[in-house]
This record gives sequence, C-alpha cells and structure tokens, in this order.
Amino acid sequence: MKGVSVLALTGLCLSLAACGGKGESDESATASAAASAVASAVASGAGLSISTGDLPVFVVLPPDAKALHRMNVNDDNQKGGVIVVETGQSAGDALAFYREQFAKNGMKIALESATGDGAMLAGATEDQAKTLNILVSPGEDGKTNVTITHSEKAA
Repeated sequence: MKGVSVLALTGLCLSLAACGGKGESDESATASAAASAVASAVASGAGLSISTGDLPVFVVLPPDAKALHRMNVNDDNQKGGVIVVETGQSAGDALAFYREQFAKNGMKIALESATGDGAMLAGATEDQAKTLNILVSPGEDGKTNVTITHSEKAA
C-alpha cells in the first residue's frame, strides 16, 4: 500500500503543480518543489499528514480511523470529496457503524451491496442535498479500509 500511496501523492503533487504558474519556468520550478517535498517525506518515513478536521459533520470516521488518502472536489453547485481510512474494526462492525451514522444524519440507505470480502452502502438525505457512499474492504495486517465519498449541495 505504501507504494501506491507514494505514487498517488507524487501524481497529485505533480498535477497540482502543473495547474500553477503561467510560464514554463514557473511550472517547472513548482513541479520540482512538489516532487522534492514528496521525496523528502517518503525518504524520512514520516509521510504527509492528511487532515480530517474539516470534514462535513455528516462524514463521521470510526474512533480509531487513520486517514490514508483524501481528495476534495468543489464547484459552484456542490462540495465533497473522497477519503480513505483504515480502522481496526471488522468489516461487519464498520458497516454497522455507518448504518448508525446514516440514521443519525437523516440519510436513507438507497443501495446496499456485498461481495465475499467487502460491502457498499450508498444513500442520501430525502432532499438529495447530502450524499454518502461507503465502501468497506480488507486492508493490510487484518485492518479494514473504508472509502467514503461524500457530497453536499452548495447553499
């Protein structure tokens, strides 16, 4: 998983860097700085910190969750994103946790699907203003990965 994480972070940093400056020298310098930051974080073994403090109130993480990846997507009509966390909860316990969160946040489960080693819950508020999709799958070392996709219509 670390190889995938490093690759994803490198790609993200380079993509963001490419959106930056107007001239080639600005883009090149920004891309170089981003690549250097990722290389330093990987070399130190510390990694990059993934913030979870600004998630919407209806996106609740398991108490022992460790954030692995995060991507935000915002436009004029909605805001949201994807966050992947790792938890020590079993897949069944994680699903039970999220069924409870759906109910607490006034969301109805519209889709529930299970495979041999994972499951998915998808739902929204009645007015479709907030959506939440939960994908539970096996992680490393007996842990469970939870991928949360969320969106909220802009006010």
